[in-house]
Amino acid sequence: MAILDAIPGLEVTVQVDGYNVREYTDPYAVRHRPPSRGACPKVVKYIESKTGANFAVCFLKDPDFKQLSHHIAFRVHVDSIEAGFFHEPNSHNFREWGVKVDGGSWKGQRGITSYQFRFADFSILPNDDFSLQEIEDHKHEASRIGTIKVSVYDMEEGIFVEPNRRGGREESAEEVLMRQDHFAEKAVKGDRALTHSVDFDNRRETPFNPIRRSDGLIKKSVWADPRKRPFAEFEFRYRSMEGLIQEAIVSCTDHMDDEQVREYAQTLERDNLRLQAQNNRKRAAPDDGDAQSSKRMRMDVDPVVIDLTHDDDDDDDGYWW
Repeated sequence: MAILDAIPGLEVTVQVDGYNVREYTDPYAVRHRPPSRGACPKVVKYIESKTGANFAVCFLKDPDFKQLSHHIAFRVHVDSIEAGFFHEPNSHNFREWGVKVDGGSWKGQRGITSYQFRFADFSILPNDDFSLQEIEDHKHEASRIGTIKVSVYDMEEGIFVEPNRRGGREESAEEVLMRQDHFAEKAVKGDRALTHSVDFDNRRETPFNPIRRSDGLIKKSVWADPRKRPFAEFEFRYRSMEGLIQEAIVSCTDHMDDEQVREYAQTLERDNLRLQAQNNRKRAAPDDGDAQSSKRMRMDVDPVVIDLTHDDDDDDDGYWW
């Protein structure tokens, strides 16, 4: 589970098939000093992603959490797309509150489009298949994938306001949630070993029913911080196991069970013995220097006389020593 020592009482986990995934910490991350007063503490964990696996984000506030506002709320972003904003009910202010988010939604003018989270492959194509501008566009898009982020806020009691009647261009959920399914190689190669993105599975549309009073007013969120800044952030960077190894987050044996580790050690031992045998054979065989010495000895016994007075003659098979 991801926790923050600076803010006890909160934890966030990612689950696949109802089980918490194993979390990894970057062993080479720069260790900064604790954040100054007013700064937002943040924890970063790495997790393994597997193609086609549905996952959920689980948020838990336990009773030991120190409440500083009317209630708290958290926002989930998956690949930089907001998946939902969840408010703590008034009845849970001083006791445990937990939410499992296995998908998100997008509010459009025609209703709500909901979806489930799922890890998905994308294709990596040669750079020559794309123009320079397309490669730059792919780099921008690739910078948005590979992360699951939870931001936590102090909130005041919501207020009821007149609904916003302003019109505008209707933007479909399909347009907003659409993701690249292929990238130029240059866009995804580098320090970040991107291997998956998140697609949005099992989409369904439902009518939009905001919290509304009999007088037609709707409820609006009110942040305790006028600048709407979070007071805690939890970030998960997902990669395939190959990607985690490539980024040196885990070693090649960290994800093996005991039997796999033994087999890996035996393979290394066999490879080592084979290399030793090859080196022993090389040392036992005469090298080129020994062959040349033998040749020189034979030449000393039966020397070849070279006539230096005929410069224009064709080269013969003799040796220069």
